Amino acid sequence: MNKTDLHSMIDLYFEAQLSAAQEEELYRMLLACEDADDKVSEALAVMVMTRIPAAPKRKEAMPARRARKGLQRYLAAAAVAALIAVGGTFGIRYLLADRAPGVSDELVAFVGGERVENRSVIMSIVDSQLSDIGETSEFIELEITSDLDDIREALDNYGI
Repeated sequence: MNKTDLHSMIDLYFEAQLSAAQEEELYRMLLACEDADDKVSEALAVMVMTRIPAAPKRKEAMPARRARKGLQRYLAAAAVAALIAVGGTFGIRYLLADRAPGVSDELVAFVGGERVENRSVIMSIVDSQLSDIGETSEFIELEITSDLDDIREALDNYGI
């Protein structure tokens, strides 16, 4: 199709004089047009924009606290990772102390930059950290459940 015919078809499109099949044909031609002028670019832009479905209106806004949940979740995950690393280090060192030749049965930890050698103190620190991991895990599970409930509610509001 030559430029004059294409421009005539674009004019008919803007005057709402084309059938759905003709509009689809015009759309394909505009996409395939290699030497697009301003009129072709404008028609293509309009046709693309009219093909994008509008987002449904929300029935209610999400609470303001939702914006902070992502950051809280990442901080909680980082805390869990740090606690696992610390607990794992103590656990591995404790387990390997009995197996490695030439290693004494001594259990040593550095807490806050200070050397701690009392086994019961070290184990209570590890127990405390493992407890924190459990609490953080429960917190994350509750946050995820809450997020999924919010998503389900939003989808219900949209009628999806």
